[in-house]
Amino acid sequence: MNVVLLVVSVVVTAAAVTIALPSCIEIFHRLRSRRRLSCPETDKQASVALSAGLAATTSAFIPPQLHVKGCTLWPEHRECGRSCLGRFRSTIL
Repeated sequence: MNVVLLVVSVVVTAAAVTIALPSCIEIFHRLRSRRRLSCPETDKQASVALSAGLAATTSAFIPPQLHVKGCTLWPEHRECGRSCLGRFRSTIL
């Protein structure tokens, strides 16, 4: 009985990885480089880096979680509302 459960678990896991892995890799490659955009809060040009690893790992079966890990307008605007993430969602994803 335990062997059957183990085999079923392995098959289900392999199927899930086969389905999810290509989209995770695509998201990672799409978001790994910095993007230049106009900051919606300051109207200044900024170079923004997202956490591509977080986006990739959370994108397996749901929309990716986007997190700003760096911005050229920091540290003086570090506590901004991250409204630039809306632009990333609409143009990149």
